[in-house]
Amino acid sequence: MLLLQPTPPGQSAVASLELVALAALIGGIGSLAYATALLYGFVVNEELLKRFLPASASGGPLKALRVIWFALIGAGVAAVFQLPQTTSAPIQAFIIGTTWPSVVSQVLTGRQSGALTPEPSNQIIKNIQDELDRRTPPPQDTNLLAALIGPEPDETEAKG
Repeated sequence: MLLLQPTPPGQSAVASLELVALAALIGGIGSLAYATALLYGFVVNEELLKRFLPASASGGPLKALRVIWFALIGAGVAAVFQLPQTTSAPIQAFIIGTTWPSVVSQVLTGRQSGALTPEPSNQIIKNIQDELDRRTPPPQDTNLLAALIGPEPDETEAKG
């Protein structure tokens, strides 16, 4: 896909806008994934669930509006983190979308204490990327068929 490929250093504003829009879309999907995990109990956090969807909230429309708002904020935060970058970072956008409440609170807490550098988003992005690099196993064979059936036999083995 054209949007996922690195863009040249002199990229146009349209290409940059496409990357930001893609990050927003992926961030929104990440927020929806987190909200879904929370609602179905895959993520156990009773306090957050009570704040997110209080029992006093009436019917479906208000609850749906809260979920949509949560996803829109996640999309916006992911888009902001994409702005300084020249290449697409879909995994980062997804993670930012799922963890935006923590990211925003860390940025706000750091700003209140004066502990952040002039470019806090770059440090947060670096920390996220370092964590992803640490957790992501090295790439294996990307050919799914070869991974499923194993390597082809050597011709000398087939004759012998």
